[in-house]
Amino acid sequence: MRPYISDAVREAVRQRARKRCEYCLRPENISQITYHIDHIISEKHGGSSALENLAYCCPWCNLYKGSDISSVLEGSKERIPLYDPRTDFWIDNFAFKDVSI
Repeated sequence: MRPYISDAVREAVRQRARKRCEYCLRPENISQITYHIDHIISEKHGGSSALENLAYCCPWCNLYKGSDISSVLEGSKERIPLYDPRTDFWIDNFAFKDVSI
């Protein structure tokens, strides 16, 4: 059975993230879809429901990430851990794409 995440913990995660997805930085107020509470390290990989292992994220990022905790670098067999919003710097892992019209 999945551990219950209380409304208070959900709100704490939301406020800490400043109401933005912690992966793509999309603000929740521009979305009509409810944001998710994500386990950074999934429960199936031993992650807990403690505040430090929870991230606020848009459904697109959560569904894309799934329960993965790493990927394999293209052209090699080297495993690369996925971005962790608690320990990694966003700017070191992502960049905004210029979508000028």
